[in-house]
Amino acid sequence: MKKTLKTLLLMAMVCMLVFSLVGCGGNQDTEEPNPSEEVAEFDFSAYPAELSDWTSSDFLTYMTARELINDAFLSLPLSEGDLTGLKAAGGFIYMDTDAASVVINVFEYDETNEESKAMLDSVIENQAIVIDGETVSAVDGVIGHFGLCYLNGTDDAYIASFLQAVNELSSFYGVEPAYMTEL
Repeated sequence: MKKTLKTLLLMAMVCMLVFSLVGCGGNQDTEEPNPSEEVAEFDFSAYPAELSDWTSSDFLTYMTARELINDAFLSLPLSEGDLTGLKAAGGFIYMDTDAASVVINVFEYDETNEESKAMLDSVIENQAIVIDGETVSAVDGVIGHFGLCYLNGTDDAYIASFLQAVNELSSFYGVEPAYMTEL
């Protein structure tokens, strides 16, 4: 009797599992969203009128509004000590909390500060952060006064969405990236 009851319970659990899996995949929308529609719908009125007026906090708010920072991706502010050698005014690390499959640094350079502006010019020239003649880190792109570093990236969908958001910024403000690495 116990054996029969266990068998019935096991079969019921297997059936529930199969039906739940079939139910999850049964009604999928095969039509892909049109990226240009998303760009047209985003409201930039809450952000500074010029990209040059943005701070790293504005960039963080924008990435959160674009739903690129959420429960799966957290943002850690970089401390002043982390930024001293980079001559950056501010910055954040975006990280996948599940397995750190995506780690993106965003550095803000202050173009009114001579040292920071010189570092930004060096980053654009070398496509890397160079300190005392040593390459510290590759920089995958620069838009305005922001440097973007993909330290680790295995989530292609997330990186594509991040690049789409950067392209959206570029398009809206009419600011071409100084360069952007193909990922």
